[in-house]
Amino acid sequence: HRMEFFASSFNTELGVLRGSHIGNLTDLEEALEKEVPFYTEEAFRSDIEAPKQKVRHHLAKLRSKYFLTPTNWLDLTLAVQHNDRKEFDVRRSEWSDKPALSLIQNTVYLGADYHHQLSSDWKLKSIGQYRFVDNTNQPGTGILPLIPDYLSNEIGLAGILSREKRRTLWEFAARYDLNMQNVVAITRTLPREIVRYENTFHQVNASIGFRQAIKNNSVINVNLGIGSRTPAINELYSFGLHQGVSGIEEGQIDLSPEYSRKISVNYQYQSPDKWGFSFLVYYQNIRDYIYLQAQEEVRLTIRGAFPVFKYEQTNAVIAGFDFDVQYSPYDFLELTGKYSFIRGRDKSNEEALVNIPANAFETAFLLKAKKPINVFNTSFENLEFGFNQKYVFRKSDIEDSQDFLASPEAYNLLGLQLAGEFQVGFIRTRITARVNNMLNTSYRDYLNRQRYFADDLGINASLGIQLKF
Repeated sequence: HRMEFFASSFNTELGVLRGSHIGNLTDLEEALEKEVPFYTEEAFRSDIEAPKQKVRHHLAKLRSKYFLTPTNWLDLTLAVQHNDRKEFDVRRSEWSDKPALSLIQNTVYLGADYHHQLSSDWKLKSIGQYRFVDNTNQPGTGILPLIPDYLSNEIGLAGILSREKRRTLWEFAARYDLNMQNVVAITRTLPREIVRYENTFHQVNASIGFRQAIKNNSVINVNLGIGSRTPAINELYSFGLHQGVSGIEEGQIDLSPEYSRKISVNYQYQSPDKWGFSFLVYYQNIRDYIYLQAQEEVRLTIRGAFPVFKYEQTNAVIAGFDFDVQYSPYDFLELTGKYSFIRGRDKSNEEALVNIPANAFETAFLLKAKKPINVFNTSFENLEFGFNQKYVFRKSDIEDSQDFLASPEAYNLLGLQLAGEFQVGFIRTRITARVNNMLNTSYRDYLNRQRYFADDLGINASLGIQLKF
């Protein structure tokens, strides 16, 4: 019988780009074309003013693992999380210190996993889960909330049956989810009224997996799956400014569940000495795929002028491949490379699917010291020095008419990493230092909605310290 307890508290205050919160339609059209955002100052300031967000996440989790026999055991998990989120806008007089959105969400999770060895070849994992969510908008903001108050009860049941013999593994999995929602929303039309929705969603997923180890250190994996996904609360009921991405988002209450079929094939090879590679190809056909589409509209509100996005549905195909290679000519040197290719197709409208990541090519090398090195009279062990590069291609398949701005140009980023460990008494300390975008390259990422108004992060250095005792 084993028991673990975990607790964490995450608290942060985040500034939102002031130049993305525009007061009128004319300035918004100019902001979408400006190279330097509005309200950009030459002098550095460390204080954070509105628009901004304050976020607190508190989590407590208890996990118990009970062995019925050496090969059969039960995993039990109880987790409670409290989230407090506040968003502050640029407002007048006494409203400047009052949040425009104040949201508290409490979540309780119960999970039970039973691992059962049926025979020498067969294993069964049974899963039962329950999740309760209480999402409540706090009064006093003076602004209609982005998403409504709701209570959600989710029940999930799943089973994974596997058979492994010699070089072959078969795996059969199935899952059923029941989601019951009680939603209290405010109408979008005048006069405002409170409306209530009671939703019940059923979700079924199933898959078959096959893995075969082949001679000369090769493995092939094949997976076939069918599944469904119910619309999320924000996809159904969002209505208003999503401050973090500086856009107005509108849900649709009549969205249907998604249904998909997917196949993936992965081939892996590892030589006995120096190198290996992996190739993964996948294809997914989705009926009633839910996505966020830019509208041909910018809207003026009491909070400013913002681009408008709406959740829509279409029939879609998502396909692509990943290729990874590793090479270690010496024990102290490791070289890696990866290329990712992905495409999404909107079959209903016969055009490329929006919000799909761009293709990317990455390389890295890592030097590892085999012996301790003395630095400032301290013996550092497991010293590592790494250099990485990432080239992201332009999303050339997206038409300019599908978004407010054309897809950003391709870009290349370089980074460094240095890590090492040392022992002082009974405390072992690991230090990791990273520098991202070390050349301070100006670029805009396709999936970052702030790209409409500003470049992405410039040179960024971070230092991490981990203590073990």
